[in-house]
Amino acid sequence: SYLLPQLIGFSGLKKGKQWWSLDRFFTFSSPIIAIESAEKVTLFPGIKGNRRDLRQQFVEPVQRYSFGGRDFFMGVHTTQGSSEKIYKQTVHFVDHAGNRLFVDTLEKQVNKDVVLGEDESTVYTVKKTAQYAFLPVSDDRGDVYYGVLDRDERELVVHKRSYYRYVPRSHEPDLAHLIDVEKGVSWEPVAIGCDPRRSGGATIPEVTIMGLDGVRRAARTRDLIRRRYIVRIFRRIHRDVERKLTSDQIILPAGMETVRDSLAGQVTSSCPYGISLSGPRGIHVDFHYAPGERIICARVITARDGGDVIVRVDLANYAEVLLFSHEGAFVNRFVFNRQAYDVRRDIIVASRTSPIIELDLTEDSERFLRWVPTIEPSYPQQH
Repeated sequence: SYLLPQLIGFSGLKKGKQWWSLDRFFTFSSPIIAIESAEKVTLFPGIKGNRRDLRQQFVEPVQRYSFGGRDFFMGVHTTQGSSEKIYKQTVHFVDHAGNRLFVDTLEKQVNKDVVLGEDESTVYTVKKTAQYAFLPVSDDRGDVYYGVLDRDERELVVHKRSYYRYVPRSHEPDLAHLIDVEKGVSWEPVAIGCDPRRSGGATIPEVTIMGLDGVRRAARTRDLIRRRYIVRIFRRIHRDVERKLTSDQIILPAGMETVRDSLAGQVTSSCPYGISLSGPRGIHVDFHYAPGERIICARVITARDGGDVIVRVDLANYAEVLLFSHEGAFVNRFVFNRQAYDVRRDIIVASRTSPIIELDLTEDSERFLRWVPTIEPSYPQQH
């Protein structure tokens, strides 16, 4: 039997963005082809994790939005009824590579007892919905809005939930000793194929460091470990995505065949890059990157006391910092450079107790920046 893809979203009837699912029933596990223009077509491979997890299948995909040049998806799992006093809705945030970033819980329904009647020995009550929250929506910053209807007060109140983002602030010169060490670090772009026999294997990047004797040498594994944490780079074949991009059983509308063939021809569509963070208890987390993105190098900068593990990831066209908890849970991320990797010079450092410091280097100047978490409505500076 043949399958017809679903048009699950669009920004205009004749022109604009379109989002097509390659599954008959669209879920967060479904690969999505996003068409922004004739020149820009991207693939969302579906949320990573256990695709047989029923709890994941109950998450309703609600919205796609963009922030800082990256696409995100928001999904919601709701529970309602009359047996409990309070019900919640769980909001799931997923990035364009399918990583589940974080989960938040919002109000959904508040019930109260209403007296129907009474006699000499008994009071008869039923549950009545006193407050009801609608599905949330997100703006382009990722802030969430949801309306709560209060039936007793006969009013509708819109609530806003904001989340921390890292933004740069000017900073005085700091951590000179760590910056001197980083100035002596260079790397070669990793070369990882997609041999099915090695799928899932991870590679330590090829890094060159300056030794204590002033001589440059290839870094050994122990040179890249920070407080027992190290990061490796991998590529992993996604058989389901590969199958759906090449299947003759999926009939596409006019013009979509060329789009799909072009995606199928990109080796990273079904075999994207990712990083694996290992720590004191083995592998803590695998973090994936979207099809079309090539990782050049990745290193652990430090693991802060009672805080986060800070990882620098250099890709072909930009560099970012990822922050994980000591247990491997995603905390936050920010892009600090959008230059090509072969001209990129910016340095990121942090100690076990310091903020994250960037030395922003250009051909004729340098400046220090401190990256701080904030909920102010401002975008990270692009440079």
